[in-house]
Amino acid sequence: MKTNFIKAMNTAITIFGDDAFRKRRAREDRRKPINKALFETLSVAFSKLSDEETETLIENKEYFKDKFIELHNELIFYNSLASGTGLKPSVTKRFSEINRITNETILN
Repeated sequence: MKTNFIKAMNTAITIFGDDAFRKRRAREDRRKPINKALFETLSVAFSKLSDEETETLIENKEYFKDKFIELHNELIFYNSLASGTGLKPSVTKRFSEINRITNETILN
């Protein structure tokens, strides 16, 4: 578990740098505080990747970040990070969308 957590943190930093776990609606947004719901979702998603999948995701990090920003501009997803974050629909939405763009990035 510790190894997977460290891998997830390294992946997040490699992809996002100082913007890891922060909401972002545009590349030029100013840096926001760390969002606990994003921390949870990205940590779990990245920890489940194989080493090969992690490499591919990192190689395509610009594509992933573009998709990540697009997600933040979808009201339902954005709300799943902002209010009622513990409600089942919010949790399901967050995880399904992050998993979707992660898989899309890896398969592209």
